[in-house]
Amino acid sequence: MKEDYDAGKTIIGVFDEAILVGLGSIGEKLIGENKNIVNLETLHVSSKYRKRGIGNQLIRILQEKAKQLGAEKLYVSATPSQNTVDFYRGIGFDLTIPIKELFDEEPEDIHMDMLL
Repeated sequence: MKEDYDAGKTIIGVFDEAILVGLGSIGEKLIGENKNIVNLETLHVSSKYRKRGIGNQLIRILQEKAKQLGAEKLYVSATPSQNTVDFYRGIGFDLTIPIKELFDEEPEDIHMDMLL
């Protein structure tokens, strides 16, 4: 994560006192054919803290940061588990045509995006 921070990526953490319980990050540059997409690179909430709205809060903050960067969409290549896909679909992500470079990195993932 330090190299991500040093590269200018946005990294947001949620803490329960001194314990990191949620983490989200987006890329620092616009991607895609029209350079209007930001990649959601990390989203994780510790299992004990799930179903409390932490993931939704992280997404909302990262959406605003993506807009500030000039993005029109937020893109994610999600772990192909039903819970993960259901979470992203439930907050507004839809299946999309994969961005080649990201698909090449994670061909088994489910590629989705959402309008900002």
